[in-house]
Amino acid sequence: MKLVSFSVQNYRSITTTYKIQMSDMTVLVGKNNEGKSNILRALSLAMDIMEIYAVNPRVLNMPYQYLRGRYLWDRDYPVSLQEKNPIGSSSIDMTFELSDTELQDIRTATGIRLNSTLPVRASIMTGK
Repeated sequence: MKLVSFSVQNYRSITTTYKIQMSDMTVLVGKNNEGKSNILRALSLAMDIMEIYAVNPRVLNMPYQYLRGRYLWDRDYPVSLQEKNPIGSSSIDMTFELSDTELQDIRTATGIRLNSTLPVRASIMTGK
């Protein structure tokens, strides 16, 4: 699987979703305090969630404690939304390009017929 794009919504300083296209080398450029590090933190969080799910696929709607400090509402849900929307979600949408072998493995295991990509959403319901 190869990550080809992702977007982040409602994570730290990021409230708006923008799709980021990936290639063999992708560079994030911007002024200080514009969200570059938060984009990378969100992507790392999504990969952590996928790793937890890979260990136990029955944890599709995993309880908050599975994230063990990887996601903290006060720190990671946008401060600008905490008061007016105290129960919301942070989402990271990823698109993976699959090889022919990976496509066949998914068909065999699930019966699902995908095209060459696999969309994945990691979403964390938040709230105090």
